[in-house]
Amino acid sequence: MTRQGSDDEARFIRVSKQHGMWQVIRDGAFYGHYRDRQPAIDAARAAALLPSTRSSPAEVVIYDS
Repeated sequence: MTRQGSDDEARFIRVSKQHGMWQVIRDGAFYGHYRDRQPAIDAARAAALLPSTRSSPAEVVIYDS
């Protein structure tokens, strides 16, 4: 399991709104809570762009309901 803020390569990042808060999950592990949508998306983008040795990008999924 990946730790919050880890430099390990991300494979899957999920952004979703739950109970009025935006939540970012990185590879199944909690990454952060945000009050607004845009900061959550910015955090997901930053997590996806962390340095890695993989040549394929992380998949970012936004559940906007």
